[in-house]
Amino acid sequence: MAIWIQAIGKVMEVIYLTKLLLIDEDASADQNERQVVEGVWIQTIGQIIEAISVTNQLLARTDPIRLSATSAANIGDWLQGIGSIYEAYAGRQIITKEKEALFSNILVP
Repeated sequence: MAIWIQAIGKVMEVIYLTKLLLIDEDASADQNERQVVEGVWIQTIGQIIEAISVTNQLLARTDPIRLSATSAANIGDWLQGIGSIYEAYAGRQIITKEKEALFSNILVP
């Protein structure tokens, strides 16, 4: 199922981002860089919850079980959205910080 391909891709992404964060001392020390990785972790958890829930929806034989799985899938969607916002905000902070550093170097003789 395609949803599991997405989940596996998200797991791979978060593993590699975490490894990059751990080997780069400057990034590890930067709160915004850590927040980017935390946001991806939140998205990953949401993606896994959604994948499990959608699978349960497809396998459910009764409406109450299907409804429960649908509710869980929705929680996964919310987590992915929250993680995306968390990651995007940190990314914006990183860009702002880089712009300030660039402009201060240009303006200071």
